[in-house]
Amino acid sequence: MPSTLKSNSHDDQSILFGLFTIICFAITGWAIIDGQDLVTVLLLGVMTMYTLGNTLPAVQRRIPRFDRLAALPLGVVGAIAYAIEVPTDLPIFFIFLGVGSLIDLLWDPTGNVYEDDSE
Repeated sequence: MPSTLKSNSHDDQSILFGLFTIICFAITGWAIIDGQDLVTVLLLGVMTMYTLGNTLPAVQRRIPRFDRLAALPLGVVGAIAYAIEVPTDLPIFFIFLGVGSLIDLLWDPTGNVYEDDSE
């Protein structure tokens, strides 16, 4: 029975991230059409790729905790974009996402959360 719950959880996550991928793709297209800054379009494109990676079950099977690991480069990209003073709030969101995923990966108060593959 736990395997069906885990399977449904991954299916729900894929559906949710699929919706986010469509929304991010639409926002990226709108930014291109609207003539937004190139860095803003690149940030939106990176976010679209992150959500797409979380949508595909093959990626999730091959890379454990992909959703957390892939957020780390987003945090770095956000910090770089913030340093060059991009005229948008996306870098701050990326920094929060990266720091949150880093804390989630490093902080394991019980010592066995990732060894027993519980979520």
